[in-house]
Amino acid sequence: MEYIAQLRLVIDAACRLGPQPVLLAAWHQAVPARLLARRALRDRPLPAGPFLPAPPFPPPPALSAGHAAAVLARAAAVAPGDWHGPFAAEAPTLALDLFGPGDIRPVWEASRWAELPLLAQAARLDPAAGHAARAEAWLAAWLTANPPFRGPNWACGQEAALRALHLALALALLGGAPPAGARQLLALHGRRIAATPAYALAQDNNHTVSEAAGLWVCGLFCGEAGWARQGQARLEAAIRRLVASDGGFAQLSTGYCWMCWR
Repeated sequence: MEYIAQLRLVIDAACRLGPQPVLLAAWHQAVPARLLARRALRDRPLPAGPFLPAPPFPPPPALSAGHAAAVLARAAAVAPGDWHGPFAAEAPTLALDLFGPGDIRPVWEASRWAELPLLAQAARLDPAAGHAARAEAWLAAWLTANPPFRGPNWACGQEAALRALHLALALALLGGAPPAGARQLLALHGRRIAATPAYALAQDNNHTVSEAAGLWVCGLFCGEAGWARQGQARLEAAIRRLVASDGGFAQLSTGYCWMCWR
């Protein structure tokens, strides 16, 4: 009886999603797609730093004293987090059980590199305080603990996309030409996103937006025209759906719509 109840839930979900997401999800789980993804995500060497531009940095924007102090205080508090939780750090990423050991969301949230734009802002506000050097050391430590493509933090294309976007924003804030290490690091993230496109499209939710944006940015920074074209096309298609008159996006967000309108 339990099997029948679960089967009914699966059939109901498939009917609600429609044929395209179901077929994409089926392809993602198929043997050929999994073999292609594993081939794309073979072990790669760690890129060497530096990952961020060297000073001098652009002058800081005009901020109130209180705002600047808050940015610097938050930047000073940045510290390494729990990057693996109960998940195996050295296991091939596509072979991991993402549900059995525990809740993977806190692990992923700790590795989205949201600290990088913060440290980049702090480096512009106070260049002598060593915030840029701390960002470099933080990135190097993360890479040592999370070699490509092993452990939980390479298991999801969306997480790779969020890291790529935060690194790209930090590079833009610091100005100057991106170092070779930054391009190599973004290339690893582009490779991760590109390895499982059917999964992102089958989700029909925020993955469709974030992974497209991440692939586009990686393509632009790395000179990978194919990634840039694919990412841009998918992002444009997702944005059109975000503002569709029938509200047909699976997880419509007023936040996404606000960003589109702006």
